[in-house]
Amino acid sequence: MLPYDPDLESYYMLASPDLEHSPFREDLSWRAVRKLSNETARHVVICLLNHPGSNFGEMRNLTGLSLNDLNHALNDMKQLNLIIYDHKKYYLTKYCVALICSLSGFVQNIRDEDVFAKYEKD
Repeated sequence: MLPYDPDLESYYMLASPDLEHSPFREDLSWRAVRKLSNETARHVVICLLNHPGSNFGEMRNLTGLSLNDLNHALNDMKQLNLIIYDHKKYYLTKYCVALICSLSGFVQNIRDEDVFAKYEKD
């Protein structure tokens, strides 16, 4: 792991592959949000929302993802605490569902014409 240097904060956030020991633990939430924006991860989330406790084979059949893509998404999502692997079955974590709900609720409360408008503090 790289030594901590506050002047290199943005570098650490991009370069630190060791999420558990990252000097910026709050970066985990941003990495989780970024992962959830990935199309493959969205397939996994939708699958597990509709079929909690699916095993790998079931998920592969339900999502239509390749073995490699599904395995990569599941590993990343486990590392980010978005899913749990328990007794050969996968489940979304409450953290993952909370992130999805809060992001969905936030976006739904913005009018379409204001989505990309300049943000100004009220």
